[in-house]
Amino acid sequence: MRACDIVYVSAVPWTSQRQRPHAIALELARRYRVLYVNSVVRSLPGLVRDAWKLGWAQVRPRAEEIAPNLVLLQPWPLLPGACSVETANHVNATFTARQIASFLGESAGPFLLWLATPWAAALIPELRPARTCYDCMDLIPAFYRGHTRTLVEKLEATVLRGSDFVFASSQILFDRCRAVNNNVHLVRNGVWVEQYQFRSEVPVDLRPLPRPLLGYVGTIGPWMEWSLLAALANAFPQASVVLIGPMHDPARLRGLPVNVHWLGSKPQAEVASYIAAFDVCLIPFVQDELSAAVNPVKFYEHCAAGRPTVSVPLPELQAHAQLCYLGGTADEFVAATRLALAEAADQEHQQAAVKARRQLAAENSWSAQGQRIRRVLEAAVPPQAAWQAEAPCRL
Repeated sequence: MRACDIVYVSAVPWTSQRQRPHAIALELARRYRVLYVNSVVRSLPGLVRDAWKLGWAQVRPRAEEIAPNLVLLQPWPLLPGACSVETANHVNATFTARQIASFLGESAGPFLLWLATPWAAALIPELRPARTCYDCMDLIPAFYRGHTRTLVEKLEATVLRGSDFVFASSQILFDRCRAVNNNVHLVRNGVWVEQYQFRSEVPVDLRPLPRPLLGYVGTIGPWMEWSLLAALANAFPQASVVLIGPMHDPARLRGLPVNVHWLGSKPQAEVASYIAAFDVCLIPFVQDELSAAVNPVKFYEHCAAGRPTVSVPLPELQAHAQLCYLGGTADEFVAATRLALAEAADQEHQQAAVKARRQLAAENSWSAQGQRIRRVLEAAVPPQAAWQAEAPCRL
């Protein structure tokens, strides 16, 4: 049996680019003993696909300590259709619960079940945790359509009703969760500020590209508004529009101006160097219900590097309009980029803007967000409670 205070059921594999679940799990491990259950939506076909891409060592079922107080549990593959077939969902939850229980052992004490995905709703009655928490990091039903969306909405409502407390990453998500659960806490996304405390050399593959560099770092998926990128490339033919990250559909690059450059994915340790090298950082998202609910991690990363952001007018960025440049249409996005580039012409203004951005990043560091979460947990359940460790300890 392995002692555990928190079973963290994630929606994101530990091997993926670092996101909110990684940061929160690491922050929780500063105070609690955490079991991080890897992305539990992987089916057998998904296992084969990921094993081909990443190698068997990265996806094989296993349990291993990956940081102090933090153990990774990679479950066996599950039935496909967990988010579209309710029966498959219950079968998968039962199977996953048994794997978690087997790891913890029969004599395992009470623990907090932390859910970061609606899929795991059926784990609550299977595992019978002492407390349950849901972290609403995105408007997850908006990723789906039709029957699948209906099921995901049902699963999320079940999680919300069954949770003792809820965290939400944006005001829209907070309001949505509050309609179902009264104990909701707004904890926005953050940034590992320490990665941006120094500016390293310009990455080698950026050096040949003409400046200014207008850059985007992140997953390049259906939420990208390609018309904005095309408009930028045409409006600034002397500039380089740079895309960095995994791309869902590389065919989308066809027909774009020649000064749009996709440089592929980069290791997490190098991301800060690329952001720091950009003259302007971009958030060119489609404006829909999904992006409206987003609190963009990218913005905090740009701020930590002191770089100006040009974005579509996301609700979460409205409060920081003095630190970024917003434009919804192609013409507005181009105009916002001109303003961002002009910032460098006034050295005093630029220095003040850089200082203010870095201050905002420091206030929203993952360390600061972790402290906010831990205060909620400790206030909800006194330190002497059975599921909470009296002091940090290694598993």
